[in-house]
Amino acid sequence: MKTIVFLTALICGLLMTNLPASAKSGSIPGKLLADAARSTKLKDIDIYQEDCSSGLTVGAWLTKLTGADAAKITWTGGACQLKGPGPLDGGSDWCGQATIRLKNPKPKEVTPMIEVYFEKPVKGRPGKAYAFRGIFPTADGPDISRFIAEFSSEWRTRFSLDYERPEEGECEE
Repeated sequence: MKTIVFLTALICGLLMTNLPASAKSGSIPGKLLADAARSTKLKDIDIYQEDCSSGLTVGAWLTKLTGADAAKITWTGGACQLKGPGPLDGGSDWCGQATIRLKNPKPKEVTPMIEVYFEKPVKGRPGKAYAFRGIFPTADGPDISRFIAEFSSEWRTRFSLDYERPEEGECEE
């Protein structure tokens, strides 16, 4: 009997080592993270949007921003992909991502993507949304944004010839 228990524990342990970190930590389905990211309000993940009266969600903002230049926006969820060194950019095992397929991408161009970082899940639901990250292809290479306005500015600069960068702290409406 002890041998069976030991072998069962050993097999389970070996199986768990091949799972991504998010699965090991009691993750929630990617669809829930994607839906939570899409419905997160901009003011909940960006300090420059806190004073905005708009209840604009990430999904509505991204659809409005990308307009005719995006062929498709694909929402997924899982471990954060846009990470960097340090605690502010370390991400977590819980992110909702939107990948934006461009209608006319340049050769070998990074695919634009945004992420909403979430705290640890609570009762099978995504935790509190706490940060925004985005990546956008620029002439100098991929640029990672921490703020909605940075990502918006990069998008509009590339696709709107008459665009002028907004003042810091301007609300997305």
